[in-house]
Amino acid sequence: MSKPEAHAAIYALCLSSKPTPENVTLVERFLSDQADDYTRAAAISCLFTVWDLPGERYVNYVLAALAGVLDKERDASSMAAIHSALHMMHAESRYDLSFPLSGVLDDLHRDAVRDEEFAVNMFIYACLALANAKARKIGQRQTFFDSIDEALDIYRDKDAYLLPPLH
Repeated sequence: MSKPEAHAAIYALCLSSKPTPENVTLVERFLSDQADDYTRAAAISCLFTVWDLPGERYVNYVLAALAGVLDKERDASSMAAIHSALHMMHAESRYDLSFPLSGVLDDLHRDAVRDEEFAVNMFIYACLALANAKARKIGQRQTFFDSIDEALDIYRDKDAYLLPPLH
């Protein structure tokens, strides 16, 4: 099965069925390091955004994926992890996700300042996802931008987009 076929199959399963223990176990198999990144991204998105699975176990999956955000070989799963973490943070008021997300933004900003193309693109994506997660939460229209200047505006005010971290 090709990467796009596996990606599509995971989405088809998640969108057409309920998160039964069997289905969850099947999709979780694609979270492993043996799965290709594109397929792993589909598993992350389906488990944490489509099925909205709660609990510490799932937060730990997302945190582990966030830890690899600067790895160029994990770009798709990193984007899915950023999106899923923001979704979990706002949908479930997960204050404990603010600090790791802030750290991811800081790491991406640090590398983007060095003008590293991968980090610049990931930084723009992360800031866009941050702005749109907040917009969804407060019922505003989503936005679109693709420039570093607009991303930097969001980054400079990131605390307004994240939930206040727990101390």
